[in-house]
Amino acid sequence: MYGRLLLLWFVLCSVDSHASTLFDQQAPLQLEITANFKQLTAIDQETEAEYGPGQLVVLENGTQIHNLSVELKARGKSRLNKDNCKFPLFFIRFSAEAQGTIFQDQDVLPLTTHCQKKRSYQAYIHKEYLIYQMYGLLTDKSLHSRLVNIRYVDSGRGNRETESYGIFIEHFAKAAERLNGEIVPATRSNRLTEPSQTALVEVFHYMVGNTDWSVAFGHNVLMLKIDEDIVPIPYDFDQSGAIDTEYAVPSDKLRIRRVTQRIFRGICKPPQTFQDAIGSIKAQRSSFTQLISQHQPLDDRPKQKMLRYLDGFFDIVQEPEVTEKRIINECR
Repeated sequence: MYGRLLLLWFVLCSVDSHASTLFDQQAPLQLEITANFKQLTAIDQETEAEYGPGQLVVLENGTQIHNLSVELKARGKSRLNKDNCKFPLFFIRFSAEAQGTIFQDQDVLPLTTHCQKKRSYQAYIHKEYLIYQMYGLLTDKSLHSRLVNIRYVDSGRGNRETESYGIFIEHFAKAAERLNGEIVPATRSNRLTEPSQTALVEVFHYMVGNTDWSVAFGHNVLMLKIDEDIVPIPYDFDQSGAIDTEYAVPSDKLRIRRVTQRIFRGICKPPQTFQDAIGSIKAQRSSFTQLISQHQPLDDRPKQKMLRYLDGFFDIVQEPEVTEKRIINECR
């Protein structure tokens, strides 16, 4: 009897240890995904994507440790435009087979993938992952992310293989559950959101040079009601100046011509609220530098370019007069 209880305890502990590891570990996860990608991606921006079957293999040092039946669905309307991208974003839906694995309790995961096969597009993936990690250093009210190295096997093209990095992003529902929050619609006004978290989002976007977001319209911002506060959580950073993709173009409604030009888009608040957000970011400068510098999969040249771009922000906030002119007085 004792032996059976000990075995049950061991199994439960093993399951629990997997349940929390997907976003806790930093090492890139090694995967192989087999699916009919030719069929999954043979849709246009006007067609509603559907889930299709696939197999997901988890590898460790080249050895298979899990083989899971999954379903995949293309997502991201702009990425379905073949003139822009050769490969879309995906949702991956898991079955009960995932219990007891690293994907336990992950019903659906958004996967950010490569857009083109060019080497530069691999760097874009790493830089966006680093931006997610940087925001996570500032607040737990952020989306978790995990870098993955995936070998795609396209059964629709004679098992043709493509290898690329990608990013698993925490599903909105799981983030709400973790933060004891509730997903709510956009407020139509930044003034209804929690001021300090909103200011942090606004200043962080300014630092990474991202204008492709809106709290008021819920564009690339998850809105959670936590206790009595409405908290914005940013996502989707590929239009950022810190990444500087070749396809990124700022809105023609803005006073900038390139995404690398910073423009502050925050809603006016007491100056001290912005100063507190700036202070929180300045306090993490060395952590940001270390995070980027030690990210081995990214080559030195794009690392240095990203670091120089962030240095431009820290030069601005180093001088009170410049901070006031470029950020606080530019609020809307």
